[in-house]
Amino acid sequence: MGTAARLPDFYLIGAMKAATTTLAAQLAAQEAIFMSPVKEPNFFSDEENFARGTDWYARLFRGARPGQLLGEASTHYAKWPDYPYTAERLKAATPHAKFIYMIRHPVARARSHAFHEVRKRRGEEINAVARSNPRIWQFGCYATQLERWLEHFPPERFLIVCSERLAKEPETEFARVLTHLGAQGQWQDRLGEIHTTVEGYKALPAEKLLLEWGPLKTLRRHLIPKSWRTAVRKARAIDTEQAFTSETIAMIEEKTGPDLVRLGEMCGVELSLDTYKDTALTRHLELKA
Repeated sequence: MGTAARLPDFYLIGAMKAATTTLAAQLAAQEAIFMSPVKEPNFFSDEENFARGTDWYARLFRGARPGQLLGEASTHYAKWPDYPYTAERLKAATPHAKFIYMIRHPVARARSHAFHEVRKRRGEEINAVARSNPRIWQFGCYATQLERWLEHFPPERFLIVCSERLAKEPETEFARVLTHLGAQGQWQDRLGEIHTTVEGYKALPAEKLLLEWGPLKTLRRHLIPKSWRTAVRKARAIDTEQAFTSETIAMIEEKTGPDLVRLGEMCGVELSLDTYKDTALTRHLELKA
């Protein structure tokens, strides 16, 4: 008889734009852990992926060695209300799972999210994007997201990691993550610093095909002068220094501020937009029963 298919022991569920890429890479570098080669399979959230079935999902973890913990990172899992059935589906498949939830100051996270949308050509200016897309602030309402999960799992299954603290104290904070998972390992400096967006470009239709397909890539280098390529690159560049206006900041604070206070209450600490940074850098947020 064959070995039964294994499913994840833990999930990195978000939040989007809170250094989940960095943490997923660090987890994947540990001998004791096997992370899905696809960073965001979004199996339990996305209808199309969920329809493929558990066998399809389990195949993502076929490369794991005996004894390794299995994990995956999908930020769609903390994008309520877009994906309302995620926690329920995941509970049915892996009822004993553990979770890591990364957070970031809601305004900083919102700006990074808005920039992400600009890069995808869903808007040309981050303030307009932030005002027109409620997801920009909804995905930064951490208490609201966690409350959906706590309907299905006990609070001790969740570890909240502040990306600001991970950036300041990567070794000690990562050790805390490993302790939560029950794994041995250490932070890998070779993987570089906390992932941030340094330069952005507007995505063009079929851009990946045109720029990365071997024959076209070679022709482009030989037939188009470097000065022209540089000029096009500059023309496509997105201004990464775009800032939120005071009006946009006030709107995001109004939407996320009460939620952050509620997160503090869920963790038994006083928390607000003004105190977030000091709190994140000096104490851990732990959900109370």
